[in-house]
This record gives sequence, structure tokens and C-alpha cells, in this order.
Amino acid sequence: MLGLPRLFRGLGEPDFTAADATTIATLVPHLAAAQRASLLARPATNRPDRESQGVIVLDPSGRVEMFNQAATHWLDACTDTIPDEHDRRLPDVILATAATVRARLTLGQPTITAGSRMRTRAGDWLSVQGSLLSSSDGQPRIAVVLGPHPPPP
Repeated sequence: MLGLPRLFRGLGEPDFTAADATTIATLVPHLAAAQRASLLARPATNRPDRESQGVIVLDPSGRVEMFNQAATHWLDACTDTIPDEHDRRLPDVILATAATVRARLTLGQPTITAGSRMRTRAGDWLSVQGSLLSSSDGQPRIAVVLGPHPPPP
């Protein structure tokens, strides 16, 4: 089961009545149909599309620690990348965004994010957003999120 509605009454409120149950029972088929339709509106896929958000996590030394499949898609679409899952060279825009986040952390600035945009080989624009991540080992990581961006004005 993918979804389960739960209905509650507040403290001190009476229990649901038989009439309440009848009303709810008449709504259930419509709610179920709507949920099924929403799940089928965009079927699951094992490959990213043009709307997928790529996520890259950089370790404290700035090396790629992990990334999702959409990040691979976007990096492969860029002009200055070398596709290599073990030692991926990142485009300068991504490196600069991560360096800005790292610099803001070093300066103690309260907002530890940075952003830019870059072009793909096809001429599309990508948003590049960097943000500081906290980790259980106390060593900050940087997340870089890549996704479609409207062309500049």
C-alpha cells in the first residue's frame, strides 16, 4: 500500500459516528483513484531526465565523495568534464561554487551557500547551487546541486 489516510479526533472530542464512517467510505474510491493517477502521471525511470536534480557531495579536501545518477547525466552534458567515476574532474564553475562555500565557512559567514550557472554542450543552462553539509564525523562536506536553469535575460 502506497498511501494510508489517518483521521483523528482531538482530545475530548466524541468518537467517529456511523454517519462519519459512511461519508468517509464514499470518499475512499475517489481518493484512491486520484492517488493512482498521480503515481502514473510521471512513471518511475532508471535514468534522469532534463528536470532531474544532480547532487554531488565533496569531502573536506574537495574531492568527489558521492554523487547521484542525475549528477553524472549533467556532468556528462558539460563541455569540460572527463567522465570518470573514481576521479571525476569537475567543471570550473562547480569548483568555484564549492570554493565560495568553503571560503564563507572559513570567514564565519552565517549564510554558507553559493550559486552560479553554467552551459552544457547543447547550450542549455544549468543552475549550480552549493551548500554546507554537517556530518557525523564533524568534517563539513559540501553539496553541489545541478539542475535546469532558465536562460539569463
